[in-house]
Amino acid sequence: MADRGPEDVDETCALLADGDLVLVQSLPWSSNGTWLASVSDGERGVYAVYKPRRAERPLWDFPTGTLCLREMSAFVISHALGWDLVPPTVLRDGPYGPGSVQRFIPHDPECHFLAMVDPDPVFTRRVAAFDVVINNADRKSGHVLRAADGRLWAIDHGIALHTQPKLRTVIWEHAGEPVPADILDDLAGLVVALGGSDPRMAAGDGGEAGDGSGGDVAGDEAGGSGAGRGGAGPGLRAALSDLLSPGEIGALRTRARRLVRQGVFPGADPRQRMIPWPPV
Repeated sequence: MADRGPEDVDETCALLADGDLVLVQSLPWSSNGTWLASVSDGERGVYAVYKPRRAERPLWDFPTGTLCLREMSAFVISHALGWDLVPPTVLRDGPYGPGSVQRFIPHDPECHFLAMVDPDPVFTRRVAAFDVVINNADRKSGHVLRAADGRLWAIDHGIALHTQPKLRTVIWEHAGEPVPADILDDLAGLVVALGGSDPRMAAGDGGEAGDGSGGDVAGDEAGGSGAGRGGAGPGLRAALSDLLSPGEIGALRTRARRLVRQGVFPGADPRQRMIPWPPV
């Protein structure tokens, strides 16, 4: 099947959600059960990566059966920010039950992040900030892809969005640098959309310590519409409430608030293992 999918994100998600899904082959190098699939509606078709919940390997530090929900959450957050780092992703039923279905990005597997020459700095700064905010525990080099048109994509976010610090990434190029103003604006909008007050305007809306599940829940009214440049609006919190626990949503808000207030990309703590293994 030739990839004849729509370019629009919402149309792609509709196709992924409602099209006929047929398994093509398993992807054996994945740590969990993962399949390449075709999804079509008779006129349009795309390849996708199907990760059924029942094929997830149990982890000691993440609740069982939640990795596909975290994959979906990462897409929802990236899209709400207006960054679209993550390929279109949906949750749907498939041959092995419900799971995440993400548009497959054709790419050269040898062209992973650490092998790229001068990757787009706008992308690398956004994905560095994104990983801090979603608490990504597994940003391997191979989890950054370059599509045939040169666009970079971020994939594999199943072990992210934990309440406890878990950040592990190979992207530390920007440590200590100021976070660009446009990224700070987008993240401030995210905080408001998640129920906090604008961290650029208020000195203390609570929830800074611990998992961030407290905070200014009235921020939807006090902080405005929650629309940053990326358009993260009040519907984001409702969407994530179907995917994450209240504590996980609160911790997400706290991490975004903290990065906006600090205004600097964090560096790796030498006392912690903050590079994933294997790194590629």
